[in-house]
Amino acid sequence: MTSQQFLTHLLILNFCLVLLLAFIHSFPAFANYWDLSILSIVFYILLSVLMFFFGKKTAKNKNANDFSQVVFLSIIGKMFLTVVLVVLYFKIKQPMDRNFLLPFFLIYLTY
Repeated sequence: MTSQQFLTHLLILNFCLVLLLAFIHSFPAFANYWDLSILSIVFYILLSVLMFFFGKKTAKNKNANDFSQVVFLSIIGKMFLTVVLVVLYFKIKQPMDRNFLLPFFLIYLTY
């Protein structure tokens, strides 16, 4: 996949995701959590771009283990940073309910 193809697919994915999130956030139970949704989208876009270019670079290496290590570290890193993001949001914003998790997990699963 070329960089242009990747970025085009990422743009289309994000457009569809934002439309779906706009629908979800139109319900009063989720209306207050746009900040987390936008933060999460930006976070996962940056992480996706970073991992694409690291993966593309290591896929060309003669040592196949380099690519495997990048994939493994990206999975572990994504899970760790996701937990940090949710915990920080919970500590800083102190939401009254846990409805913020539905849009967040939709975003997480999309990426």
